[in-house]
Amino acid sequence: MAVVEKPIDNKIKLVATNEFQEYDPKKTVSCWVDVKLEAPIFEEDDSKRAAVDLVAVIDRSGSMGGGKLDLVKKTLHFVVSQLASTDRLALIVYDNSVDIIFTLTKITSDNKTQIENLIDSVHTRGSTNLCGGLIQGMKMVMERGGDKADVASVLLLTDGHANAGISSSEGILKAMRSPYKADEMVDDGPDMFMQQSPDLMMNMNMNINPSMQQYQQPLFSNFQPQMQQQVQPPQGPPQMQQQMPPPPPVQQMQIPPPAPAPQVAASPLEPADKATPGCDFQGTVYTFGFGNDHNASLLEDISNQGNGAYYYIDSQEKVPES
Repeated sequence: MAVVEKPIDNKIKLVATNEFQEYDPKKTVSCWVDVKLEAPIFEEDDSKRAAVDLVAVIDRSGSMGGGKLDLVKKTLHFVVSQLASTDRLALIVYDNSVDIIFTLTKITSDNKTQIENLIDSVHTRGSTNLCGGLIQGMKMVMERGGDKADVASVLLLTDGHANAGISSSEGILKAMRSPYKADEMVDDGPDMFMQQSPDLMMNMNMNINPSMQQYQQPLFSNFQPQMQQQVQPPQGPPQMQQQMPPPPPVQQMQIPPPAPAPQVAASPLEPADKATPGCDFQGTVYTFGFGNDHNASLLEDISNQGNGAYYYIDSQEKVPES
């Protein structure tokens, strides 16, 4: 097998790989030739590119150990290196709970190191409230203020193993369609238990098989009269009852009102202005799967619902291609 390289116009390189290493010049031989054209990396002029608002949502749950989270950090460092001073980035992390590390912030030479340090400070812990982190990212895009970019996207970096909050694919997609109603939703997907409310329990009792109606009565209802007859107040000698002092008056405890919640200082990266919540999500959702055991089906469904794209990141070399 022989490889021939020849530059064309000093910009595009032709690479041809023959099927055989040597050929007989006296014979006509049919063979395969693999031909590739290699072009230089396109260097875009940042001054002509439209500004972007990116909200990175990182899965820091326990399943992201074993190198997954390290690859997530390398991916975000690459993203930061590609952003211009007109672009903004936000960082949200989630496990059982959802935390906002910093809101949409312009990337400058003054805060770039601080942002990269905040990315490196994320560590694995807890379960995976994927839906909670995703919805928080979508809300941040919907509520963004300041110099809003024409392009806004949520970057969900995870292995897709949702096991807390709304975790079924159907429930997550439903929450994405109505982000501000997600907290009121009940996950009715096939892989989650339904949360039981009084109304739901009433409907369940009404739909019980008629042959089982006898079991709807209280378990000890038949014994209630006997129990009432047997349980009598203690009877003592009359003279003892007269000598017993009256019970002391009940003293009411004075419970002080709860102390006000402490005021949390705003992040130095957090902008002062915020917009009011919108009704529709005007942005896109891109999903990035990490680990060979990631839930590709769920991440693809999320990206399709968010009009974005799904990528599988299995090595650092894949990051620029995505």
